[in-house]
Amino acid sequence: MLDPALLPSLEQLALVLIDNDDEVAFFAESRLSDLVEQLDAIYVDGYLVIIAPIYLRAAFDRTLFECCAVKSGVLGIKQGARHLRILNLDGRSQLNVFDKLTDLAEAVASQEKPTLRSIYLDNSFEPASTVPASAATSVAGLLQACSEKSVEVVYELQPKDGLTRLDPYFSEEFHRRQIEEKRKLMKKEAV
Repeated sequence: MLDPALLPSLEQLALVLIDNDDEVAFFAESRLSDLVEQLDAIYVDGYLVIIAPIYLRAAFDRTLFECCAVKSGVLGIKQGARHLRILNLDGRSQLNVFDKLTDLAEAVASQEKPTLRSIYLDNSFEPASTVPASAATSVAGLLQACSEKSVEVVYELQPKDGLTRLDPYFSEEFHRRQIEEKRKLMKKEAV
């Protein structure tokens, strides 16, 4: 099914709602590794980096692991994810959710050989925005850990409970950045 010959113009792929062994076994039978070369970006639920890292490893550079819970982001870092998108977390989130950012900051800081390159957060966390004072320490800790490990923090408008017209599975910013990276690589190879 994931045969590049059948999908010659596919640029982005979202693999979502895959959460059992039968669905993961699909990767072994698919041609995802062949398809990776033509894709600009791949989006997968953060859970997949935990249960199927072998099948996805070739695509890690172009994959944005979307984590609906901060805990999934921590596990993604431990599995070697390069790009994480923390969903369902914004300036209006419940305060107890911000406490979990400490675990994420610790996971970023504890990388001996950092593989994580970027974390995508809701734009409500941009420095100019206001975050509740009780959550500011947790957010600052994550930002400091990212800075120390040279992990880029990307702020983007994220979908919120169907209130925006944003695609819930694709990140326009990640796709734009991946296309930019691809162009740079092509120019470098041409020289």
